[in-house]
Formats: sequence, C-alpha cells, structure tokens
Amino acid sequence: EKAGIIKPAVHFVVAPQASNVKHDIENQAETDEIVAEIKKKVRKRSFEGWFDGKIAISYSDSKRIEVNCIGDFEKEWLKDNYKSLIERISG
Repeated sequence: EKAGIIKPAVHFVVAPQASNVKHDIENQAETDEIVAEIKKKVRKRSFEGWFDGKIAISYSDSKRIEVNCIGDFEKEWLKDNYKSLIERISG
C-alpha cells in the first residue's frame, strides 16, 4: 500500500433491481475493472451464481464502493465471503 493512498471502503447494500442499476459513467472504467478482476479471481460457477446479473458495483468515488445486492441473504453472504477480495482488488 502506497503512503498517502486511501483505500476505498466497501459497502454492501440491498437494491432489489441491482442488475438494472446504472453505473456512474464518470467511474465506469473503474467499475468495469473491479468486476473484471472479480471474474478472474473466482470460479466461473461462483461468479455466475453470485455476481453475474445479480449485483451492480458502483465505484462512486475514491473513498466508497457500493455492492448493490438483490436481497438481504445475498448481501450478507457476499459481505462474509467476498468483502476482503473486493477490498484487495479495489485498493
């Protein structure tokens, strides 16, 4: 970790229409990079089951990443199992 660089905080929120959430165009490249890295690091079946079409990752600024999940169960499961991975990818 570089001195002076603040890692973004990762927040998991329930957004029932998560797969339809539009990302902030200004940060679309960063959002796409995070999703691409997750896809590389998890098994295909895990990505398809937990991420693909079920979440929307919003990199709203350099201090906050929101993982919008379709329900409470998904929110808690993803937070428990993938928060540290998303933090490593985004930091």
